[in-house]
Amino acid sequence: MRLGGTGSAERRHICAFFPTPEEEYRVLLPFVKEGIDRGEKAFHIVDPALRADHLSRLQASGIDVRDAEASGQLEIRTWEQTYLLGGRFDQGAMLAVVEQTLRDAREQGFPLTRLIAHMEWALQDRPGIGDLVEYEARASVVLERYDDPVVCAYDRARFGTELAMDVVRAHPMVLNAGTLMENPLFVARHAFLGELPARRGTRRDTPKRFSARCVHCKHAILAGVERIGDEEAHVLREHLRACRPAVPMDRQRDEQLGRLLTNYELAEE
Repeated sequence: MRLGGTGSAERRHICAFFPTPEEEYRVLLPFVKEGIDRGEKAFHIVDPALRADHLSRLQASGIDVRDAEASGQLEIRTWEQTYLLGGRFDQGAMLAVVEQTLRDAREQGFPLTRLIAHMEWALQDRPGIGDLVEYEARASVVLERYDDPVVCAYDRARFGTELAMDVVRAHPMVLNAGTLMENPLFVARHAFLGELPARRGTRRDTPKRFSARCVHCKHAILAGVERIGDEEAHVLREHLRACRPAVPMDRQRDEQLGRLLTNYELAEE
């Protein structure tokens, strides 16, 4: 599979859904290493909690991580340094980051930048997260001006079907089961962006995803779904305020907490 190579610039914005991290790295590591071997820049945006694991996987694939970082050929940034700068998602600011990254790399002498972004930041409870789909659609417009391939990597198990479908429709290319192909569901940029205002008025907002920092939080959520009362709801509400979301929970816990918040109208952070 080749994600680099030649082709239309307007087809360089790629959506990739993976069932597991192992499958993601199996598919993407050869793409990353090929770019390094060709003297191109690798720019990756990762979960800060998984940065060390990401570097370890790159090293194991045969990339000299230390030298590549020292030379500027490999640059790893976290969500807080990009998508969630300042604690919120600002799609305009992020599009500027992407453009500046691609321009800077070219000025540094790299013929191409291969950008990979892990997208699970969009599951956090942060201001602006609801603009994800609009951002992806606008990114397709911006990236038409560049030859650099940009891969948006999503965890298939953690994104709901409706949101995942919208995300896919905003990308001209999709990577499915290790195969890169033109996206038959892609909606022309102006038509897609034109849909969004009307849909905001008819669709429910995507539920905010909460996560629990401590074991007490998780146990309270799991035990409370079936039998929590008003007093316990108040205690849990106050605990959630003190224990700000930080560590992603698995999908089952996330759904249970969502039901709990709905049933007892717990105040959002």
